[in-house]
Amino acid sequence: SLDQANQNTQNGSSMMKVAEGAVANTIEILKTLKEKAINAATDTNTDTDRSTIQKEINQFVDQINDNALATFNGKYLVDGSKSAIGSATKTILINQMLDSTSANTGNLTGLKDASGKSLNIVSGDKITVSVVCQGQVISTTLTIGNSTTLTGVLGNSKFSSNIDSSKSQYIGNSKLGAGVFTDTSGHDVTTPNGERAFAILAKSAGIDSQISGLSITITDAQGNSKKSANEHLEFSVLQFAADVQSKDNIEIILNSNVIKINGEKTKVLNFYSADHMIYEDEYYKKLVEYLQQHTIGLHRICTDLAVEDKIEALVHRIETNDDLPRPNCELIGHTENIPNLIEEYIDFVASTTSENFSNMKIVLDCANGAAYNIMPRVLKKLGADPIVIFAEPDGINMNENCGSTHLENLRQKVLSEHADVGIAHDGDADRCLCIDENGNVIDGDHILIICALEMLKENRLKSRTVVTTVMANVGLHEAVKKFDLNVDVTKVGDRYVLESMLKNDYRLGGEQSGHIIFSDYSTTGDGLITALQLLTSIKKSGKTASVLNSLMTTYPQVLINVQVKSKDGWDSNSKILDAMSTASKELESNGGRLLVRPSGTEPLIRVMAEGKNLEQLNSICNRIADIIKTELK
Repeated sequence: SLDQANQNTQNGSSMMKVAEGAVANTIEILKTLKEKAINAATDTNTDTDRSTIQKEINQFVDQINDNALATFNGKYLVDGSKSAIGSATKTILINQMLDSTSANTGNLTGLKDASGKSLNIVSGDKITVSVVCQGQVISTTLTIGNSTTLTGVLGNSKFSSNIDSSKSQYIGNSKLGAGVFTDTSGHDVTTPNGERAFAILAKSAGIDSQISGLSITITDAQGNSKKSANEHLEFSVLQFAADVQSKDNIEIILNSNVIKINGEKTKVLNFYSADHMIYEDEYYKKLVEYLQQHTIGLHRICTDLAVEDKIEALVHRIETNDDLPRPNCELIGHTENIPNLIEEYIDFVASTTSENFSNMKIVLDCANGAAYNIMPRVLKKLGADPIVIFAEPDGINMNENCGSTHLENLRQKVLSEHADVGIAHDGDADRCLCIDENGNVIDGDHILIICALEMLKENRLKSRTVVTTVMANVGLHEAVKKFDLNVDVTKVGDRYVLESMLKNDYRLGGEQSGHIIFSDYSTTGDGLITALQLLTSIKKSGKTASVLNSLMTTYPQVLINVQVKSKDGWDSNSKILDAMSTASKELESNGGRLLVRPSGTEPLIRVMAEGKNLEQLNSICNRIADIIKTELK
């Protein structure tokens, strides 16, 4: 929305005011992260461990991004060689939901979506275009005629100082370039997913001409919104203007709220005072040297595991030979309160759906955790009047017999209230599990299938692919085959899911636990967004939650944790391997599977079997567990 665009602009300004002390603060964060990163990052089963590493990494990334955007005595910390300031960048806004031919040269009345379906815009409809620049909204409303074009509307005189209409066009390949859209290093600017887009270029470069938002709305002659058309006329900001842009300074790119640093020549966190670099430590220089070669942002820190390992090694060297100087007095820095972040987050989450849920009866379990205040407000903003339970945190009751780890109370409430659906978050609200109107659990596997099919209808499921882990239920794989989808299977852990999604530009991935990533909106699991996407799928389908839940059958699963003295040699023990091979053949003949793997943090070997016959699963798991106990006693 335009309000959100204004708030984004204000947030950007706030981040550029973070005070000195960035380097010391960053090193302290890296050191704090060390032990938990070592333990939790290697654990392949425990949800608590995975949640811990995700939160620690998120905090680490956020703080480094804040530090990288800091100023000191009016100078950018990402100062590099202090070369002369080059040209500023221009804002680029893109839309990838329109048909290339009709968007570029055709009339609005013939406009089609990317699949070739008409947007049903007719002569006599009205189009309202609003541009946000420097906090000011410039709008115009025109009546659409048979010869009205999108490029023509953008060329309206009201926008002559904001939009370069001569270069607003549909680009037929991923490069918005050929000298039209380039950064200040002379490189062609490309779309995030490498696919073509209708692109709009700001008239001028620099902060004063930066466009922070654009809204296009179609209404009929009676003033009623044409929802389908409007959904396909949304533009997102690809590149923000920076008025001190050069190859040795930061290049800010906003895509799903991720801020990156130009990896070409940027010197990361070179902390200068008036005439010298504050930190001269050899190991710090090596850390800076390595970081400057990589983009610092969620896309790299969370997903490039080799980079994480090398950073960890550098931090270890710093920690074991720590004679770093420490800032004091005025060099330490200060904190800054931004009071409207909750409202901004509520608006952001609500913006991920265009549906109204006023006719749905929803029970919401907030787990006495992070969602207790926000999610009820999100649902009310979208027309619902949720029945809220477990939304009274006292600091020690989070997840206590409630939330996504204890669904019994939610199930009872859904049934007693005759609700359409129940939503359960965990304590930090990065996960979401649901209950259908019959009291059955809708777990992460089911959510993936339901949302994948809805995204497929809207042509938003890249390569018809869902990303999941080796722990996904066999039923998910059967559903994938049934609906002619593809699945990319990763190791257990949301960071591996995210790694695959970003590498291949997949849009949907997650785990059975309800940790789901919708990369159109976020690069980490967000339980609130997950809940809204499921509710949206239910609403758009016109079916009950139980009908959608039945699209996938969950097969029984048995898990036994075998405590051992040492995990060493388990995967080369011939008796264990023979037992596993025999069991796998038994299960696979009946559509099941076996998974045996060690815990990353505990002296445990985990034995998991999945299939249609529960008695068979128990027998197989106990048989293998007994052999492991004997061999590794």
